[in-house]
Amino acid sequence: LGTVVVGFVLSFAGFKNLIGWIYPVLGYMGLLLIAVMTFAWVRRYKQIAQEADRRLRLVDLWRAGREGEPVGDAQ
Repeated sequence: LGTVVVGFVLSFAGFKNLIGWIYPVLGYMGLLLIAVMTFAWVRRYKQIAQEADRRLRLVDLWRAGREGEPVGDAQ
């Protein structure tokens, strides 16, 4: 309901003014989001790589079990 009220009030500012203000704000918010996500990825790269290795190992174990091969000890 609050979003509707805000949208209604902003509609009186004029479409051209509204778009001229909203698009740059959304663009800067998008750039900020990209920067935050990149920073988080760089910061946690080692953990992400370890998780990827675990997932690949699980896929290998699943395939081996499905094909009837001996699975062996999990690492």
